[in-house]
Amino acid sequence: MGIRNFLCMAYQGIIRTLCCVEFQKLGVTMSNLNLSKTERIDVRASSSVKQLLQDAARACHKNVSEFLLDAGVTAANQALADRRHFALNKEQWQAFQDALDRPVQVKPRLKKLLTEAGLPG
Repeated sequence: MGIRNFLCMAYQGIIRTLCCVEFQKLGVTMSNLNLSKTERIDVRASSSVKQLLQDAARACHKNVSEFLLDAGVTAANQALADRRHFALNKEQWQAFQDALDRPVQVKPRLKKLLTEAGLPG
């Protein structure tokens, strides 16, 4: 995959993240977007954790699935935000663009490292 394709995919991820953040600001959550739910996620928990989740869901006027999806999506967006979004000033952006536009340089030591067998195990 070329760097430009990678950046396009990263940009799309940033847009999706920003949309989720904006939806959350408006009070729109995954559970009330009416998205088609075709996948199942199974979770094992102790009885005390299950009770805690049930109590929290009830306090939020949601069922446990809605509560876990909302909390999970929020946590996932937060965990991935710094990997999907980076802010650059004008000079940094230009340096980034210049680096992308530079011709490819052969790096023999890197090639050797990436082609050698890894550690066993």
